[in-house]
Amino acid sequence: GMEAAHHEKDYRRVFRLHNEFHEVFLHACGNEQLYHLIRALVMKFQRFRILLAIAGKSENSITQHRDIIQAFRERDVEKASRLVAENAALGREVIIGEILSAMQ
Repeated sequence: GMEAAHHEKDYRRVFRLHNEFHEVFLHACGNEQLYHLIRALVMKFQRFRILLAIAGKSENSITQHRDIIQAFRERDVEKASRLVAENAALGREVIIGEILSAMQ
């Protein structure tokens, strides 16, 4: 999956798999309106997400995704929601960093 693609420096595949992970996650919520709203926002930031994949900044993301999946398997709601919040915070920090450095 994402790990193999990352090691092979196949950043296009990393990007595609990363997006697929988020798609599955959003669909699992079962809220159609929320799904479409988030998809619209994701499309807006797509180019920054591509930059991150190309920059090879996927290691943290891969680790976090693995932990989130594990929490789901264990049906640990507390852990899953904490990990999802951490994943979102990391993504936000990285995207803000990329935007700021692009403006230099």
